[in-house]
Order: sequence, then C-alpha cells, then structure tokens
Amino acid sequence: MGLSADTAAVAALVMRSGPSVGRVRVVCVDGPAGAGKTTLAAALVDELRPLVGEAPVVHGDEVYEGWSVVAGTDDRVAAFGQLAGRLQTWLLEPWSRGEPGSHPVWDWYAGAWRPTRSVEPAPVVILEGVGLAAPRELSIVCWRVEPPGVPADALDDLQSKVIAEIERRGINRTAPALRRA
Repeated sequence: MGLSADTAAVAALVMRSGPSVGRVRVVCVDGPAGAGKTTLAAALVDELRPLVGEAPVVHGDEVYEGWSVVAGTDDRVAAFGQLAGRLQTWLLEPWSRGEPGSHPVWDWYAGAWRPTRSVEPAPVVILEGVGLAAPRELSIVCWRVEPPGVPADALDDLQSKVIAEIERRGINRTAPALRRA
C-alpha cells in the first residue's frame, strides 16, 4: 500500500470518527524517530484539506522540552506522561471549550522556551511526534509509522511493554495503533 492509499484510508477513518475534544478530531501520528511521521502528517493534511479545510499540525519538536523529554531521561514513561499533561493544559482543555489553545515553542539551539504558538480548534488537528499519542484522551486515531527494516514483532513487543508500564503507573492507557500494510 503506498502513502497516498494510506492517507486516503486514514482520512476516511478520521471523517467517520466523531470529535474527541470539543468539536476537534485529534489525530496522532506517532512512531520512532526517522520513521516518516512528519511526511505522513503533511500528506494527511493534503488529503483532509478538501474535506475540512486546513488541519493544523502540532509537531513534537515544538513541545518537547529538549532532550530530557526525548531521550535524556531514564524514565521515559514519566517524561511522556508529563508531556501529555502539558498538552492537556495547553491545547486540549481550551479546545474542549471551543477556544484556541496555545503552547510555548522549544528553541533547540537556545535550550529554552520561546513565545507561544496559537492553535485554533479546527475540525481536525494533527499531533505529530514520538510519544504524542500515548494517553487515550489525546487521540481518536493513532497511526504508528514503522521504520523500514524494523520487524513489526519487535515494535509490537516494545509497545506492549510501554502500555503495561503506563497502566501499572496509573497513567491513561495508550490509544490503539494502526499499522501500514
């Protein structure tokens, strides 16, 4: 299945789904680094444009607080749980009230937060990045992009371990994943 067929199928699924936060359908594109999440999110924006207009994309690189959230911590489950709480406060709660959300943008060169970016409560908003689809309330669709050459069984095993640890700690369970065929 090519990328265009994948995005058409995901767009159809999104359109069949009801809003999950206020009037917003929150779509998450998640997967390991270098797997093509940004490319898939851009293709999905193009696929959805005739159906809903512009779908804003919030990139994980904008909301991770440097490498400590991405890779520099021994407790990634807790780090991504903290990130989910921030997204809840910054974006999901305002969208649930029909208001624009906003989030500070991480400046990777300066190692500091920069001024905020406003994100309107559009009919579809895409969250794209490693770990952004973890808590259930963050997504109606979780699309796990698999990098070439990595066996699906290895990713399934890793995902199962992460889900089990999230549940053990009482953090909201991850959303179901879709796999490209």
